[in-house]
Amino acid sequence: MFTTSMETMKKDPGSMLHAMFSGRFDSKPAEDGSYFIDRDGTHFRYIPNYLRTGQLVVPEDKIVRKELLTEAEFYQVQGIIDELKASPFEDSIILSTEHCQTLTSWLKHTLTSAGHTYSLIYRASLNGWAA
Repeated sequence: MFTTSMETMKKDPGSMLHAMFSGRFDSKPAEDGSYFIDRDGTHFRYIPNYLRTGQLVVPEDKIVRKELLTEAEFYQVQGIIDELKASPFEDSIILSTEHCQTLTSWLKHTLTSAGHTYSLIYRASLNGWAA
């Protein structure tokens, strides 16, 4: 059971939550005023927290992030989807997690911009160690 405001649920105009609570869907509350959404609530708390602050704070655990991505895609919260999919350095063996996060934060706007994609062009372990 989660408690939040209607303003928070309607914060992302492209999301399913906005559609549910803005009148586009015929969503009716229960007698106590609550709404039932038939989803596993394990990672739902990250969604209203993101909607409130615009910041995604989530553990580095790959399974948690993958499960949250599934929920964000269900609820169509594009900001969370973009942040969770923006990981061009994920499989780097040289960069630490902290370095990957720093580079991703620096490149955040280009990683999520339309038309920008990143491709690995050189890897010493694949392409040879001599420059």
